[in-house]
Amino acid sequence: MTERLKTRWYLAGILLLVAVVYLPLRNAEFTNWDDQIHVTGNAKVHTLTWESAIAHFRPHTEYMYHPLTMITYAVEWQIGNGSPMVFHLFSLLLHLVNVLLVYRLILRLSSERTIALVVALLFGLHPVNVETVAWISSRKDLLYSLFFLAGLELYGMYRSAPNRWGLYIAVIGVFILGLLSKPTMVVFPAALVLMDWWSRRIWDRNALLEKLPFVLISVGFGIFTMMLSNSDTDVVTIISLYDLRHQVLMVSYAAVFYLGKLLLPVSLSAMYHYPPVVDGMLPAHFYAAPVVLASIVAVLVLVGRRQRYLLLGAALYILPLILVLQVLPFNNTSLVAERYAYISSVAVLFLLVVTVKKLLGRFGSGEPFWRATAVSSLTLLMVLYVGGTAVRVAAWKDSISIFTSVIERDPTVWIAYANRAIDRMKVMQYEEALEDANRAVELHPTRKALNAVRGNVLFFLKRYQEALVDLDSVTFSSKAKPNDFYNKAAVLYYLKQYDSALVYYRTAMDKNPGFAPSHLGYGLILLQERKDAAAAVPHFDSAIVLDRTQWEPYYFRAASFRSLGQPRRALDDISRAIAINPALAADTLTAGIDRSVATLADRIATLNDRIIKGESHAGVSDGLGEAYALIGDSTRSRYYRMKSVKGGTQ
Repeated sequence: MTERLKTRWYLAGILLLVAVVYLPLRNAEFTNWDDQIHVTGNAKVHTLTWESAIAHFRPHTEYMYHPLTMITYAVEWQIGNGSPMVFHLFSLLLHLVNVLLVYRLILRLSSERTIALVVALLFGLHPVNVETVAWISSRKDLLYSLFFLAGLELYGMYRSAPNRWGLYIAVIGVFILGLLSKPTMVVFPAALVLMDWWSRRIWDRNALLEKLPFVLISVGFGIFTMMLSNSDTDVVTIISLYDLRHQVLMVSYAAVFYLGKLLLPVSLSAMYHYPPVVDGMLPAHFYAAPVVLASIVAVLVLVGRRQRYLLLGAALYILPLILVLQVLPFNNTSLVAERYAYISSVAVLFLLVVTVKKLLGRFGSGEPFWRATAVSSLTLLMVLYVGGTAVRVAAWKDSISIFTSVIERDPTVWIAYANRAIDRMKVMQYEEALEDANRAVELHPTRKALNAVRGNVLFFLKRYQEALVDLDSVTFSSKAKPNDFYNKAAVLYYLKQYDSALVYYRTAMDKNPGFAPSHLGYGLILLQERKDAAAAVPHFDSAIVLDRTQWEPYYFRAASFRSLGQPRRALDDISRAIAINPALAADTLTAGIDRSVATLADRIATLNDRIIKGESHAGVSDGLGEAYALIGDSTRSRYYRMKSVKGGTQ
């Protein structure tokens, strides 16, 4: 068997192992941690047309600017009709492609297949990388990483044959695709310079001109995204609330944190909270971080010239992290996040494997003892990685499981309790949800959004008066959101304070006209409490236009039409409601509408019999005209009414 064929079999085995470890994700759900913003609650990705695709490229401030990532969501939504399995399998596919690209990159850097295979294996199975693959909202990290790694491979191919300008254009194209996947790709030009340095390329005029398009595109895109992020002047970054010395400590800590987790991937979590300040001091490990960082820099300075791979690995490690170390503050609920280390893990694993190989070479890699030790160590590391990755994959099964894992690691993360409470409401675990909501409010009593969560839980527990207290505190604050007004209106409705409920439903509609439940709630009060079916119909119309997947607007509009004496229109609506919710077929409203339509049919039959028997007067024609109008037959209604005016049916 040739060496190349062996390598292919090894790669196939690596990909198969990685796929098997990650395969449980096929049964994982969406989470309520940004997935509702990017996918499940984002109507923009529920359709896929040229117009909707182009719309993703327009500037906005709803979330990070990553139009290509959003288009992948739209494609998957269409393929799987919103099934999370399709999203997870596509993320796994991207990860497998990245494993292959990591192999190609390390092979190019080290020129040794063994090193490249080992790094690719460890990268594919590293527990820290699970968040990037398992969290659907981290698609941007997977996608930009793919283009980052592909760009380096294409650049290496171009440098091997510099006259192949098609490859140069391809590198620029991949670079742009990466920028459209995640703005962090702006660091890519520096990675190209790093590749030139590693290959000992002479930095001449051609090398400078070659990088110029990348630098210009990078600067332009960076300015564009900064303008978008700065357009919301109300946003205050969490780290900016700390004084400068604490900020410096946290930046140092973040730089060391990723290295530590990549070397020793234990106690992993989806969230790492900002540290508390007690008596003007951060926790002790934040003060140790600058010392560790300075020691690493000192080692690099001392031995970097002799061991260039250390400088290369260090640069590749820090480069993708520069924009997320909070040197330039940005708003994030976590100080650090495992997904940010996805590309950096390649650098750390490269350093680890090359260092081990050099040590083996120094102490005699040809000796059976050292060879056996190396193989045993790699096997043990792989087993540990597989176990750790399997545990993390299981933690990402759904919102409740992932936030439970966060709380188990750190019971002071208030947002984990709040998010778990939200999902516990969805599965009707209301008492447990209330415990979580109470704990969240206890940990962060000034954050009104947590009162909104607790108010919703109390609503489902039918403790309306207590819910109103929480929702009052929210709606009277400057941080209130449109849904908060809707939730308060719903509570007021059940407290039979209908006038106040109408006011808050109206406020919710004004603040977010596209939220269908507000229109539905307003219409319900008009129909059921004000007995004004005619006024209620336009609100049910709006709710249906905004969301045609819910049965309630059709159902209550049917009730309105029945009340208005329009059984045919009522029948159309109740039929649509039954199509969405078949249980309504046995509903009393359905039976009543059916009886009304049947009565009209009997009436039409009776009047037609009178015509057949030779009766000819205006009353029969007028009756037929009215009956046909009620069943929606405008043509015959108009015909018989004209006959009525003329005085008969002749």
